[in-house]
Amino acid sequence: MTVEQLATFPSAKLLQGNGTSWVHFEQFGPEEASFFRTEGKFHPLDIKDCLGLTQRPKIDVYNNYLFLVLHFPDYNNETRRLETVEISFFLTREFVITIQKQKSKALRQFFYRTKTNDKHRKEIFSGTSGHVLYRILDHLYHQTPQVMDRLTQYTKEVEEEIYTEEQSSNPIRHLVRLRRNILRFQRMVDPQRFVINTLVHLRRPYFSEELSVYFDDIHDRIEEIWAHIGSTKEIIDGLYAVNESLVTQRTNETIKVLTTISVLLMPATLIASIYGMNVHLPFASSLHAFSIVVVFMVLLIGCVLIYLKRRKIL
Repeated sequence: MTVEQLATFPSAKLLQGNGTSWVHFEQFGPEEASFFRTEGKFHPLDIKDCLGLTQRPKIDVYNNYLFLVLHFPDYNNETRRLETVEISFFLTREFVITIQKQKSKALRQFFYRTKTNDKHRKEIFSGTSGHVLYRILDHLYHQTPQVMDRLTQYTKEVEEEIYTEEQSSNPIRHLVRLRRNILRFQRMVDPQRFVINTLVHLRRPYFSEELSVYFDDIHDRIEEIWAHIGSTKEIIDGLYAVNESLVTQRTNETIKVLTTISVLLMPATLIASIYGMNVHLPFASSLHAFSIVVVFMVLLIGCVLIYLKRRKIL
């Protein structure tokens, strides 16, 4: 597999420097897969992972190359949903090949910044292909805390909404979305802790011992993100419990009011039922029977109200 052969694919973007090439595929189809299988001599299962459904983050180490699948978060400000961007990496002595399944704005910006900035390109290609991989991952993982900050800000907004006495909307919908986002974030980051830790201890001709310090720095950053995700999840779970308590309290207050009204009207309902019977009753023949019954109802309601207040039920 040569640079000239890879450059023939319309979907391939190429950067070169210091004996190392970075080839970025914005699309990867059967034609590219066939070429990788025959010319690149990559394992068919790795190529299948690039074509198939979303894969779990992983690392496969071979004698002549390295295959990585990593996930990076993408936060949609309009829907406030966390989406997953999957990027596959093939790493050999001469090549760093990146294949994206979903559009990665961060990776695209980094690629074209490297392409247009000579100084930056010299820094990227100042070492082996392992160093190029480090610089790419370093940039991508630098974007991850920004997504975490947006989730944190969203959490604060929901918290303010929950503790507002008169809520303008039902926060349960936001809490469910937050829970979904944080659980997806966890599934995304957790397996990558092992992947990056493997890179820290990897030794290959294109992966010198000096690189372990740099990848260890990325690993520390992932651990910080993991800890932040855990604390945010605890906050969301706490908000969920608080919201449930507040909803239960409001429901109990509503039931209390309705029960009080029912108890107050019960004596009046009893009297009205009795005087609705077709039998001879006291004051039934009086001209002031209606007024007497109404006054008696009001007095009974007043007595029940006084009783409830003395018993501190109201």
